[in-house]
This record gives sequence, C-alpha cells and structure tokens, in this order.
Amino acid sequence: MRIAIIGCGHVGLVTGICLASLRHEVICLEHEAPLISALEQGKLPIYESYLDVLFYESRSSGLLTFTRDTAQAARNADAIFLCVDVPQLENGESDFSALDTAARQLASSVDSSKLVIMGSTVPVQTAEQLKRFLSIYRGKADISFSVTSNPQFFRKGTSVDDFFHPSRILLGVEDTHSEEILREIYRPITDGSFSCPIHMEKCPASAAPQILVTKVLSAELSWRTFVNAWGETYRRLRAPPASIPESALNS
Repeated sequence: MRIAIIGCGHVGLVTGICLASLRHEVICLEHEAPLISALEQGKLPIYESYLDVLFYESRSSGLLTFTRDTAQAARNADAIFLCVDVPQLENGESDFSALDTAARQLASSVDSSKLVIMGSTVPVQTAEQLKRFLSIYRGKADISFSVTSNPQFFRKGTSVDDFFHPSRILLGVEDTHSEEILREIYRPITDGSFSCPIHMEKCPASAAPQILVTKVLSAELSWRTFVNAWGETYRRLRAPPASIPESALNS
C-alpha cells in the first residue's frame, strides 16, 4: 500500500519507518530543509532501539523516501498519516496553527479524494477542526476527505517494539471503507505474518493485538486517559497486576 507521512517528528518518523518495514511504500513529507536534507543523507535525528537498522534497510529497498513537496507525497497515496503537534496555548486552548498549515497544503495539492489519518494523540475536537480545514482549502468541490484517528502510543526508547507488538490498535473511523484500509495497513501485525526486526529468530509467544474500533471523537484520547480507563476495568475484574500497564498502576 502507498502511504504518505506528513511530519517527520518522533511519531511521524517511527510510524513511517516501521510501516516501510511491513513492505508498504512510504513517502515522508517534511518542510524543514535541514531535517529533510539530513534524512536524505541517511542521518536520523532521533534515537530508538532498532530504528536505525530499519531506516537503512527501508531506504536501501526503496520503500522509504523523503520529500518537501506535498503534492509528490500525497497525490498517489492510498492513505495519509498526519503527524503534527497540536500544542496547548497558555490560556488552555489548543493551537491549531500547524494543523491548519498542513491541511491547507494537503487539500490544495491533491486531485482526488483521500483518507487522512491522525497519527498523533490530539485534543478532543481536533478531527472536526481538521475536517473544516480540509473542506475550506480543497481545490475541487468533488474532492472529499475521510478523517480517521489512529493515535500511536509510543514510549521513548521502545517505540519500535511498541509499534510491532502493541497490545491493541485503536482506530477511530466513521465509515467501513476507512476501517478496511486501516485494517489492511496493520494486517501483517494482526496476522503475525511479518518478519519481526527485533526478535530476528522468533518472536515471544503472545496474543495477536486487538483492534479497537470506535468513533473518531472517542479515539481522540490522551494515552493517560486511555490506559487509566483500561487499568480501572482490569481492577474491577480483579485481573492480575501484571496484566495492567505500569503507568496505570502508578497513576
């Protein structure tokens, strides 16, 4: 599948490199000239265990490329992961300026309808704001955008392991076609049909990750909110402590 990643921050890079390792064709978009130049020269700006190996392998195979051209990244993509931050302002409101810019550049660059996936954990109502931006900036009236949410819960230092061995994959969708595309993207992981780059000989025995499908709005949860709710459920069921994430136990 052809996938575009908008934003080469921590979430965008880990997501893009790992998706390329699953044999998807990935093109990552970044407008900062020094950063894109470094990536094209094979220099990673972040450190994550195993990420450098996956980066070099994906680059060598041609499955991972980088660009500063929004049209080049998005026009032929089957799915577009939007990995931009939505920081909080001093007054407590969300700063949608980066989202506005990304949506404007994306909507004005494509010539067909697209699936846009929010890959970062974002505040509630971000999806509605993104839909509004895309509708305003679209170049043609007959172009539509399906907005979905697939927040990535990466821990610094173990992000690659978190991607390939998640306990669950959270999808916020509003139509069955979008859900089908997202399920297809993650099928190598849910089916266990990929060659794990971390456990080269044999992956540890574990259940396949559960896919949780909900409405987009429900998926716009912070990691703490999500894991705490999950932990509380396990407490009420009197599940063994080892079954509950450490962050939930310590909250």
